[in-house]
Amino acid sequence: MIFQICQIEIKVSNIKRSLEFYEKFFAWKPTPVSIHNVFVLNLPKESPYGISLIPHEKPDIGSALTLYFKASKEEFLTLKQKAVDLRLENSSEPRMVSGYGEIFYIEDPDGHCFGIFSAFQ
Repeated sequence: MIFQICQIEIKVSNIKRSLEFYEKFFAWKPTPVSIHNVFVLNLPKESPYGISLIPHEKPDIGSALTLYFKASKEEFLTLKQKAVDLRLENSSEPRMVSGYGEIFYIEDPDGHCFGIFSAFQ
């Protein structure tokens, strides 16, 4: 049985710093609703899942889970430039994935890894 992802919760050590990162890089602002110390991010309507930040004293630094986001070529270039502009310390250079497209990686302030992927068109 395959299930569609509906919600992603990310443990963070500093909610203020993390909210700032997700807003500046992904343009995901917090919703005005906080559910029992869970900070829900406002994603685009077409997103098939939700993302929440959960304050946690000791998050799993260097998470074993990497989330990949598919982006158009234009979005890919814009996000890569944002990584440069924000001086993200843990941002990789884009690399080609033979037969698929191009990818680069970033990390949030707690070491959670995200791949930004743009498929060949």
